[in-house]
Amino acid sequence: MNRKLIISIVLCLAIPVLGLARKPDGEMPVRHYYRMLDSLRTGWNTWDTRSMFTQLYLPEAFSVKVALVDGDGIVADDLRAGNPRKDAAYVHPYDHVIDNSYSEVDATWHGVSVKLRSTSEGDRLIMLLTPKNDNSASSGKLRIKAEYAWPNFNHITGRDRYSHDEVSSFHFETYDKHVKMDGGIIGEGLSYDDGCYYCDAGSPVLIYTGKPLTVNEADNILKEKKLLFDGMCDQYGSNRELYRAIHSILSWDTIYDPGDNVVVTPVSRNWNLRWSMVPDYGGFVLFDWDTYFASFMFSKVSRELAYSNVVELTKSIDECGFVPKSRSDHDNLTSDCSQPPVGSMAVWNIYKRFGEKWLLELLYPRLLTWNKWWPEARQTDGLFCWGSDLVRIRLGERGSGSTNHAILESGLDNSSMYDEAKINPQTGQLNLQDVGLTSMYVMDCEYLALIAKELGHKKDARELEARASFFRKNIQRFWCEEDGMFYNINTDTGEFNRHTSATNFYVLLADAATKTQARRIVEEHLLNENEFWGEWVIPMSPKNDPAYKDQNYWRGRIWGPTNFLVYLGLRNYPDDTVRKALIDKSVKLMLKGWDAHGYIYENWNAITGEGGDRSNCDTFYHWGALMAFMALLEE
Repeated sequence: MNRKLIISIVLCLAIPVLGLARKPDGEMPVRHYYRMLDSLRTGWNTWDTRSMFTQLYLPEAFSVKVALVDGDGIVADDLRAGNPRKDAAYVHPYDHVIDNSYSEVDATWHGVSVKLRSTSEGDRLIMLLTPKNDNSASSGKLRIKAEYAWPNFNHITGRDRYSHDEVSSFHFETYDKHVKMDGGIIGEGLSYDDGCYYCDAGSPVLIYTGKPLTVNEADNILKEKKLLFDGMCDQYGSNRELYRAIHSILSWDTIYDPGDNVVVTPVSRNWNLRWSMVPDYGGFVLFDWDTYFASFMFSKVSRELAYSNVVELTKSIDECGFVPKSRSDHDNLTSDCSQPPVGSMAVWNIYKRFGEKWLLELLYPRLLTWNKWWPEARQTDGLFCWGSDLVRIRLGERGSGSTNHAILESGLDNSSMYDEAKINPQTGQLNLQDVGLTSMYVMDCEYLALIAKELGHKKDARELEARASFFRKNIQRFWCEEDGMFYNINTDTGEFNRHTSATNFYVLLADAATKTQARRIVEEHLLNENEFWGEWVIPMSPKNDPAYKDQNYWRGRIWGPTNFLVYLGLRNYPDDTVRKALIDKSVKLMLKGWDAHGYIYENWNAITGEGGDRSNCDTFYHWGALMAFMALLEE
């Protein structure tokens, strides 16, 4: 046999298959994960992305769907916070416990206004709907469907639909009769027609599975469940409302996707349907840095969902060699560009919370692959530029090698920093060396080095620390002594690009500024009320940039992820009063929408502090909760 072939075979046998390396106890990390995932995909919860008024039972996917019917018989069944559809119902989410032990949500539409409170444990489900206003019988009804969520061999039937005594009951049953579940409905004007139950919206309606109970009994149970969640929040003292908001939005945004058979937490239900290949099924979309931030926040809420989100996103590296900008249902990946490298930061912090090394073993090889990809694909003369791969690696990929996709890789879609940027047709990189990206890459190296050390990969750790040191030193080239600021650099001219944003302060993340430089960028720019400081902070275009007046998406508005990353950088800054001021202002801004509407916005107007004033601002987007998460980390 050829000597080179023998060596190749030996090397291949010596390298463990990714995720299959055995632990000393004989358990493979990937088995740890799938066993955990199986435990997550069970029981009743608001898993169906299409409506917050649907309870879905896993793994069988039985569902109970509630819709509003107006006086003319028109139905609203897509009950989601901030639904952009014309004439959509107004939905106000409240508490939601991650295990579905309690959830509460209101909906108002065409004179029908109801509150839904739910609780579940195992096969037991209780849903109690009560009128919010004076819903007369003529103003509308509630429609209830007990059915299988997606086409399959399972079937659900009404018992003796033509019997008056039995019209209030339903029955769930799998095709093989392995799972059977009885349920019932109590409500005024209850009737059955064409597979649906109808009740008057002007009086309480109770839906349940398992042992029958009365409306009063259900109400008492729900009050007890709410008190238990209140007690959970009270553990956070003065931050109790912040924890309640973070816990609730993460719970409401958690859904199940039948195509990929995963429970994950996309940015919002509305984005899921917008990106889905088959919106009638619900679908999902996971964006790169959005999902890593959600996983980090879950470290305060749910171990299982912290793991599920971070694993489902990171495993996309297997196909692309990097974490793609987005992953959605039916294996749809944005495979020409990535997004900010915050994965190692999230994984390390999740590990520090739960201490299970198998998670590091499962993800470390992938994260290392992504870390090595950045210098190979996005480095120009020792500093990093955002980019888009010139060659399509997936059939049907559009926008590859375009300036637009290169800017989208930054996550700052229309930031004024990139108004004059162009993609280099030879390299696939923007002609702009980026302060924020280079600083985040240094942070990624440092966190990944910590993971390598924890796993005993000493050589990798040394190499990662060396990479961090190399690029940290190069960050000094961004420094402008005259202005006291770190600026992006135009690679065509070598000149500074004086368009700035919150990302210019990421040098603090990399600990790349001298003490004098750090003081100057904070005092002369961050705290400058003619630039970034004021009642509402931190605007993504400073006040002295013409784009500030636009208040349109990344042009002038305030964002949770950028505030959060600046906060992490300020932990390296000696004056903690600045960090605390940023936290206080961020918390105040987030609570405006949460207290008034139960909303946590995608972004906020830096002039007025409003969140829902633009059509391109999602009203219930989980990374807005980062504005409060930094306060919990201070504890």
